[in-house]
Amino acid sequence: MKRWLNDLNINVIFGIVARKMYFSVTNERRFHKAMRELFHYMGMFVSGDAVPWLRFLDIGGHGKAMKKQYAKVLDNIVLEWFEEHRQSRTKGGDEQDFIDAMLSVLYGQEVSNNLTMPLQNIIAGGMNDLDFNNLVYLQASIKEAMRMDSLPYANSFAAGLFTIIIVSYYLSRRWRAAEYKGSPPEAKGAWPILGHLPLLGGSTPPHIALGAMADKYGPIFTIRVGVYPSLVISSSEIAKECFTTNDLSVNSRPKMTAVEHIGYNYAMFGFGPPGPYWREIRKIVTLELLSIRKLELLKHIRVSEVTTFLEELHKTWSTRQREGSNDGVVVELKQWFGDMTLNVLVRMVTGKRYSVAADEDEKKEARRVQNALREFFHYAGLFLVGDAVPCLRWLDLGGHEKAIKKTAKELDTIVGEWVEEHKRRRAKGDAKGEQDLIDAMLSVLDGAELGGFDADTINKATSLNMIAAGSDTIMVTLTWAISLLLNNSRVLERALNELDIKIGRQRVVSEQDISNLVYIQAIVKETLRLYPPAPLSGPREFTEDCTIAGYHIRKGTR
Repeated sequence: MKRWLNDLNINVIFGIVARKMYFSVTNERRFHKAMRELFHYMGMFVSGDAVPWLRFLDIGGHGKAMKKQYAKVLDNIVLEWFEEHRQSRTKGGDEQDFIDAMLSVLYGQEVSNNLTMPLQNIIAGGMNDLDFNNLVYLQASIKEAMRMDSLPYANSFAAGLFTIIIVSYYLSRRWRAAEYKGSPPEAKGAWPILGHLPLLGGSTPPHIALGAMADKYGPIFTIRVGVYPSLVISSSEIAKECFTTNDLSVNSRPKMTAVEHIGYNYAMFGFGPPGPYWREIRKIVTLELLSIRKLELLKHIRVSEVTTFLEELHKTWSTRQREGSNDGVVVELKQWFGDMTLNVLVRMVTGKRYSVAADEDEKKEARRVQNALREFFHYAGLFLVGDAVPCLRWLDLGGHEKAIKKTAKELDTIVGEWVEEHKRRRAKGDAKGEQDLIDAMLSVLDGAELGGFDADTINKATSLNMIAAGSDTIMVTLTWAISLLLNNSRVLERALNELDIKIGRQRVVSEQDISNLVYIQAIVKETLRLYPPAPLSGPREFTEDCTIAGYHIRKGTR
């Protein structure tokens, strides 16, 4: 039945289009095979159609088969029809079909308005095509047959999907490198899709891995963090060129999962892109917390906190001495400096004190704040697969995004309590006297929205930003400085001699004395050089093409 109906159908179509009846077995089978292959390839998902610049590879050989075998066969058959019609036109034939009409139009001859196409009888009883409108049940039968047994299109897309992704991404990187011949050298060892991410996510810290690459490739080179090209600079001169000559090109920040969740969807201005919102918040923070006048007004907080912690340390040592112990007091410097730094910053931002308070609940809250901030810095410094390859973010490989959301919720609860406490105090009229940053933000914003964020979100994000920016970095720097001094007795002795000469032993060092303590300044700078608290600077993103160190850097590079 299939072949019989196919022969009937093709003869009807041939009669209308070419005025031919194909009973010749050789020609019929040749045309049937070519048409079958045509429909086969028309229903395929060919890689060259999905990824046009892969077409020249002809993966699977489909293009070659279509061009050399089936397209050529069909072309030869149709050309034979046209030659026959040209010859019949010269002999003055009367009957016209579709090819005759096309030849008339293409050769500028008028097509007869009375041209009719012969329709073949479908059923031996003499039924014509107009009768179909009345055969409703027969129409329904045909539609149901087409629904239940649709045409079987071959689907090679699913089988070749992974190969297409790998090959296309590799070739795109090669072509881009060829396009920009002036680009910096790219480090070897990149993986398909993931790029150099596996090299940065192992047991070796990222700054150590990048430092080893810099020794091999020089002070400027590129890596691929997932799908994003990234520029690595380890020279102060080149870094200076980035942030002076090309500062407008490199002033944006890439989107990161940690900043999105913990930074209130980029309301934290230190991690957000530049713009009107960023400029306005920076102005508020500069005037209300970082200006010379404001720092001088808040100097007593820094002095009192340092004095309190030193007195607490001396008290612990005195207690041990009274108990008859000749052993020294063991101090965990990292925790000690962390408590002191956190207290200074929290008092300047919120007016609260932590750590040395007698209340055990406040000590627990201080640890809670420190742990949450430490988690924030941990995740902000991680190379997450979801940030490098956005299409894989939904998988949350490693469970980092889930942990980030938990940390964000913890920090939001803490900072939200601070803001609500200040609001209640203002409502009661108890906000007189010295104002901290939250008080200043409440006064300036006064419930207004800015940059699409409400006043509470801006206040929480800015307060958290100021505490996070200083607490961890100061703690790490001071811990390393003391550690280096204790292991270098000669340097420690020279530092003490400078204090005796410039300050004396009758008073405590003040902030005004720092400019005269040249050797101690050098110690701090050397500590920062040897053990920077943030070995990798915050990620940036190029907003336009530019030239750095003679190399062409493309827009979108990080």
